[in-house]
Amino acid sequence: MESFTELQVVTGQWRDHNFPVSDDHNDLEQAAFEQLAGIVEEMGEISHAFLKQVQGIRKNEDLQDKEMDAIGDLVIYLCGYCDRRGYSLFECIARAWNEVKDRDWIKWPETGRPPEPTEPTVRVVPRETGRPALCPHCGYRTTSHTGTYCHRCGQDLFDKDPA
Repeated sequence: MESFTELQVVTGQWRDHNFPVSDDHNDLEQAAFEQLAGIVEEMGEISHAFLKQVQGIRKNEDLQDKEMDAIGDLVIYLCGYCDRRGYSLFECIARAWNEVKDRDWIKWPETGRPPEPTEPTVRVVPRETGRPALCPHCGYRTTSHTGTYCHRCGQDLFDKDPA
């Protein structure tokens, strides 16, 4: 197997041969549910094998082999679920990766992303435009357009090199 797409195709062919489904909407929904139930079952087997390894019990069983078998079965069931729902497994993985790859949980532990800016990105707007100015010294957003000084800290709003 060279790709998730190829895996989904060959497992789909095997599944269609062994577990045929009509094109009826209810049959397709039932088939998707059966794949989903298989996913849940395999997650339980992975959890069971891992838990016994962590606990250091049932050493007479090859728990690592059981865990690896359940992981493989899980992927096959994921292929089946995606197939029955009309999704590409590869596209699902790619979409998820594109969503999470830029998260930095060390830098931004609350959300994994930088905080949304609360103020405009333009720091100072000349009063002639009639828009508020953002003080480069204290960050106060002044709404008064009379004068060139911040009403909070008293500094020059147009000072290009804030102290």
